Amino acid sequence: MSFSELSIRFKKCFNDILFLSDLVIKSVDEESVILPEFENHISGIGFLTSALNDYWHSGEGDARFTSCHVGIVLANRQTIQYLNILNKKKVEFHQLYNSLNEISKLEMDNFLITLCKSGAIHARLSRLGLRRIHTKQVYRHIYSVDGNVKSVAYSHYKRGKSIVKYDKEKAEADLIALNKSQPPHIKIQLEKLYQHPSSIPLVQVRTNAPTIKANIFFEDVTAPLTIKTKMPIFMHSTGDFKVSFAPSMKNRNVSTRSDSTIEPEPFLPSISVYRKIKP
Repeated sequence: MSFSELSIRFKKCFNDILFLSDLVIKSVDEESVILPEFENHISGIGFLTSALNDYWHSGEGDARFTSCHVGIVLANRQTIQYLNILNKKKVEFHQLYNSLNEISKLEMDNFLITLCKSGAIHARLSRLGLRRIHTKQVYRHIYSVDGNVKSVAYSHYKRGKSIVKYDKEKAEADLIALNKSQPPHIKIQLEKLYQHPSSIPLVQVRTNAPTIKANIFFEDVTAPLTIKTKMPIFMHSTGDFKVSFAPSMKNRNVSTRSDSTIEPEPFLPSISVYRKIKP
């Protein structure tokens, strides 16, 4: 199948995901959403609307990372059915995305830009003040659980940072590889790099994504079901159950060491490259 044919299917699939996400939200009652105390949403439905419509980059951000929307949704059979259809569409979206990337990554990058400027998608982005689709957040799975749940206990682990030495040649190659058509934000970073003195070392700093787990305990079952997810979990349970959220989830940012030898702001944000501070 050609790129053009696949891209038409991709666009339709994405629109279906937007429609189905809204359908799931509308099928949930306000009192059915259980949130951590530190969530500052006015309502449970407000939280769910943000979570299930969070398909966009809010800035130039690192595409490896996905946003966090932790909560429990008490769901009826109809809601679970809608959610299952939504998840199937997410699988289809992921498959189409991979197929289009295999044909031409450059063409795919340009297509995503064009897609964000079209019709209802552009209207939605403009309303939210956003510009780009975050593909990982589109195709990530939303879990549902069916059974006699006794309790849910969340755990949260921070995994620190990785720091790798970088040279100017590699940084240039990586920036160009991101988008060979060199849009303005890439050109600006390349110009900064060309003027950068070789005497100041460069490093790539990657913040490792935290791991969030939900341990779900059932009546008459010894071992819990463990789910790694940053998204709300939909539950169809026959009885009442307790939910405990990890206290460490409240502080999702890792504090910066005061004696750090790396500048606090990225020098080349698109590839997470920083400059070392002169001794």
